[in-house]
Amino acid sequence: MKITNNKNRPEEFIKAIKFYQPKPERMSTTHLIDEPLIRTLQIEKWDDIIVDVSDFTLMLLGISFHKYIGEFGDEFAEHKFEDKVDSLMVVGKADLYKVETQSIEDWKVTSVWTLVYESRVKEWEKQLNVYAWQHRKRGLKVTKLVVHAILRDWSESRALKNKDYPQNDFVSIEIPLWSFEQQEKYIKDQIQFHLMNPKGECSPESKWQKETAYAVMKKGRKSALRVFDEEVKAIDYQVGYNKSTYIEKRLGECLRCKKYCLVRSVCEYAKGDK
Repeated sequence: MKITNNKNRPEEFIKAIKFYQPKPERMSTTHLIDEPLIRTLQIEKWDDIIVDVSDFTLMLLGISFHKYIGEFGDEFAEHKFEDKVDSLMVVGKADLYKVETQSIEDWKVTSVWTLVYESRVKEWEKQLNVYAWQHRKRGLKVTKLVVHAILRDWSESRALKNKDYPQNDFVSIEIPLWSFEQQEKYIKDQIQFHLMNPKGECSPESKWQKETAYAVMKKGRKSALRVFDEEVKAIDYQVGYNKSTYIEKRLGECLRCKKYCLVRSVCEYAKGDK
């Protein structure tokens, strides 16, 4: 992997970033719950992947927080478990398992909008249930899953104006706990999905795909009168207004592919080749 520094971050940034090439016979929980193509490209094209250190500022913030919290954890803080499932070794490391409450707790440094739109809650649910399965296999009772979210961009002024906005910069969320059988089935299904579709295109949901939209705008007004998914609908709506309106085409994009995916420099889908 080649790490560039196009925005002139301090040298310490580069030294702090460490990535490890996945091994074909091992699969981390992060990879298990994600799309097969991402892991496949990391295995096959590791030396060709190009990332910029500036892309990982927020990741370093999260790592720093986890390292600090880990210093105060008990024997089950950041404990790695490995389980052979079919032909792969599943590797998981929950942030914390509390014996007294029989709970698995994970710490996230994330955007407030992650909670507002619940954009990653399903991902957290899958991740923590894999951890729960690994603990249960070892006779450790799990009755509760919790995510502690640190909202890095929380705004007190927004909270005062909107009761639906998180009212604090720290939120604890209880995550649905599946049965042991459901957890095991999910893990086995995901492994088969990875093995059978190693280079399949990622789903629109995983790519954070936003479709092209057509906004009917009015001169002198910043927000749209209406936004449509088809241009013809926007044109029909515009007929009811005078000539002061116009249609603004808002091109769709796959935000993760464009800015956040680790393998975007070597992915033909991200490049638009397919």
